[in-house]
Amino acid sequence: MQLLINDQVRIQRGPMTGVSARAVHVGTPWGVHYSFDPRVLAITKIWQGGFLDMSGESLNRGGKGLKMGYESREVNLGASEYVIAPLNVKNQLIDFSFKEAKFGDAETIKKSLHNTKDHLAQLAEVNASFLGYSRDSRNKNALPAFEYQIGDNKIHIETSILANGQINIQINAVNKTEQAFALNTELMQAIQTTAGKIENNQWVLPKGKVKVNLAASIKLVDRIWRAPYSAFDYRQQALRTASSSAKMPAGYSIENYYPPLDNFGREQLFEALGLALTQDETLVVATRTAGIWRLVKGEWKLFAEGTFDSLGVVVEDKKGLVIVAGQKAELTRISDTNGDGIADKYETLFDAHSYHGNYHSYMHGPVRGADSAYYFTLNLAHDSITYNGGGAYMGTAGGFAGWAIRVEPNKKFTLWANGLRSPASLGLGPDKKLWYADNQGEYMGTSKLFILEKNNFYGHPSSLVDLPAMTPDKMENVWENVKNERTHAVVLLPHNRLANSPGNPAWDLTDGKFGLIKIKC
Repeated sequence: MQLLINDQVRIQRGPMTGVSARAVHVGTPWGVHYSFDPRVLAITKIWQGGFLDMSGESLNRGGKGLKMGYESREVNLGASEYVIAPLNVKNQLIDFSFKEAKFGDAETIKKSLHNTKDHLAQLAEVNASFLGYSRDSRNKNALPAFEYQIGDNKIHIETSILANGQINIQINAVNKTEQAFALNTELMQAIQTTAGKIENNQWVLPKGKVKVNLAASIKLVDRIWRAPYSAFDYRQQALRTASSSAKMPAGYSIENYYPPLDNFGREQLFEALGLALTQDETLVVATRTAGIWRLVKGEWKLFAEGTFDSLGVVVEDKKGLVIVAGQKAELTRISDTNGDGIADKYETLFDAHSYHGNYHSYMHGPVRGADSAYYFTLNLAHDSITYNGGGAYMGTAGGFAGWAIRVEPNKKFTLWANGLRSPASLGLGPDKKLWYADNQGEYMGTSKLFILEKNNFYGHPSSLVDLPAMTPDKMENVWENVKNERTHAVVLLPHNRLANSPGNPAWDLTDGKFGLIKIKC
């Protein structure tokens, strides 16, 4: 299950050994690939050869992580784990490991879970943020430019590493203060720059608007494996359909839609997970690992690559060219700003929650509320190192698993409600209320449908570890303290009879014309 590179740069997010689960992996046609890790806001992995082996996240429910691709060779970065990394005002490296540890780093995850300092306080202390990335979709060889903020300084950085080892780093910044970067001088040789001062393995840029280049060289191998050329144009494909049959009421029919093929004309893992219909009747389809596609008048059109386990999408325009998508790593606004029908801007709206790469750490949603804010829910993890509140399986590593979150268009977020277990169903009703369903399991005797309201507790105690001053060590008898405060369900969905994992609700407003069952809540 190789994600192959043909004649254009490709991007894929996902967990991989040596980087965090939020890493953005960049693959190039010339065979030099790298991972930009929001954990430290830097490139922390470089390799040559095949791009990505997706099998660890494609088989079954995933969770084993991505690997470097076929016949790949990793470049040794030396004692430093970065190429160039921003420093804060204390001259320290940025470190978000408490919310996105290196994939598989159980000790850091445990330390974060048991930290006596609240998660929100840790976020404020770092005083930095990953803002997203952009890429010129009209240029097949264009590389992504990553954007982040250190204090009040905003940095836009693009890195090119050619097959001959030449590295070029372009920075556009608006600095309120001087901005320092740590340089990996063990990796990079013959460093030259057009502005700033280099001293003691640091590069300091002045305050103000700065546009600067840094050039250097690194050692790479000459002969590497690359996939053979494919002439298949995967970005626009005719929809293939097939008739099917099923036992259905009179007046209903069923038809199979086949997903688009990959860039080499192969079948790919598609798994349509989030759907949205636009005003012009374009269907926007978010997938597990195949990106986001638009189904327009019988044609599949690729809109965005690189999203990871995207379970929901909301359209902000009339054609599905400006959307907000949920994925495990973050809530993202994805836009086509140059009019070619392909996304070129990926703006991070929210990534304050902990995400360490567990397969069950889903983000469900978003749903846009009547107040124009975005709401989503965060699943508990299925992992032995989590705090499970006395349950057998599901738990939290801290950082808001089991919570519902509200995010305003300006990125301001609010912790909305807690006590969620596996809240895979979320929707806005005609009554303008938020509804959600939780899956059967510990503390949920069967799947249940609730009204999602601010500050309510919905039954699973694991998420209470994120309350101020709480740690797993302070959670004794927590169930006895909260069980009488839990919000009761509006509807019970009998397990294995009516539903196992209920999905997003839809409201039948046809006064009985759509189906045979009518339920009033």
